[in-house]
Amino acid sequence: MKDQTCFISYTTRTENDKAWAKWTEWVLRNKLGSKTIMQEYDFPPGCNFKTEMDNALKQADVVICVLTHNYLESANCREEWTNAKSIIPIKFDDCEPPGLLTSRAYTDLYGLDQPSAKDRLIKELSKKTRPKDEPPAPFSPSDATDEEPPFPTNKTTVFDYEYSTKEAFHEFTLTLPHMLKIAQHAESFDAFEDEFGEKRARFYLEAGTGHRRQGDYNKALEWYREALTIHEKVLGMDHLHTASTYNNIAGVFHDQGDFNRAREWYCKALAIHKKVLGMDHPNTASTYNNIAGVFHDQGDFNKALELYYKALAIREKVLGMEHPHTALTYNNIALVHSDQGDFNKALQWHYKALVILGKVLGMYHTDTATTYNNIASTFSKLGDFNGALEWYNMALVIFVNVLGMDHPTTATTYNNIALVYSSQGDFNKALEWYLKSYRIILEKLGETHPNMMILKNNMRYAYDKGGFPQPFEDWLRVSCNKPLRLG
Repeated sequence: MKDQTCFISYTTRTENDKAWAKWTEWVLRNKLGSKTIMQEYDFPPGCNFKTEMDNALKQADVVICVLTHNYLESANCREEWTNAKSIIPIKFDDCEPPGLLTSRAYTDLYGLDQPSAKDRLIKELSKKTRPKDEPPAPFSPSDATDEEPPFPTNKTTVFDYEYSTKEAFHEFTLTLPHMLKIAQHAESFDAFEDEFGEKRARFYLEAGTGHRRQGDYNKALEWYREALTIHEKVLGMDHLHTASTYNNIAGVFHDQGDFNRAREWYCKALAIHKKVLGMDHPNTASTYNNIAGVFHDQGDFNKALELYYKALAIREKVLGMEHPHTALTYNNIALVHSDQGDFNKALQWHYKALVILGKVLGMYHTDTATTYNNIASTFSKLGDFNGALEWYNMALVIFVNVLGMDHPTTATTYNNIALVYSSQGDFNKALEWYLKSYRIILEKLGETHPNMMILKNNMRYAYDKGGFPQPFEDWLRVSCNKPLRLG
């Protein structure tokens, strides 16, 4: 890196991001002899930002990406690295580089203390020299000869995508088969468990996340457990990657409605986050948020609010008032107030969330759609059914376009629309929408899932109220395999 000009690409959204960028610039300039360009120091007040950015990218030999969740959500940062001649990503939190960034080797400083992070950064960015002496290689003694050169290992690529836009989700579905083949092939690295274990675990995590996004929860658990075995053995029980895998496993149990096991795994992750990262870290807040969600689903509203407010205090302090994660906590608090019957307070929190998500993520993001869905639910509880249908349909357009017509999240919105029609006494219309939801839930989650039991009760109520002559179970069995016919 000596004598190279490095442009520091970072987001100014949080103080942590700015601090990591300043630290990175200092190490490059003082320890590696690089020339640096950085907005903080080199863009004059009142300048044309786009012009300065264009000039900086032309001057820079390499762009240093300060990778965080905030960075990956920034449109400006994406524009910077996609227009760079060369990039070096440096990861500072538990984000995973999405899309095209997965093909770039990056320096992982997540979870390290400052001295260790500095040592690793200097080591990985320093110019490598070829060894004069023969380097060690993992041969058995009988295989090593003076004539045969060491056999190099191949670099690996992990596929990882954001799934909240239609294009990204489509890209993910195309790469999933390749991802699974790579994960299966990674098992051939058993002989080098310590060296390749973490790479294998990343393949397994990606495969697990892929299956989870498609609603195949049992397969997701299989892959997550494969990753966990490696993380616990290679990295240890108190490592942050181990905690992340605990969180993933907990999330699947939560999706499946197994709330006690979900809470058990979330609490294991929380213990590591508090020990390693401290009480005021965004990852600690996320785990509080996850545990609160379990209590909420179990009907313990007071405990849920207690933990949501803990998460909110951390997120507002560390991430700021206009961060998407802060907005999601507003949404979650609103949902609890709605379930407690305080609908006006619920709407106040939902609208706060919507303003942030619309501004930061855009009006066609799945998190924005979730907020539409939540606002619709509150209108329905207030008896404003036309308002509820309007908001539900806004959410449905996004979910269908991004996730598809047969995704469990889309099925939830079908169910919600059916509930509104049922409340209006239009039972034919309600059953039409319930049946759409039923077919998806049956295929993706199974007959014993809690959502299925709630859905069947809703369907039976609408069917009985509609006065249809055929027994409900007979109608349901026949209707699952053909278009809806009533009466």
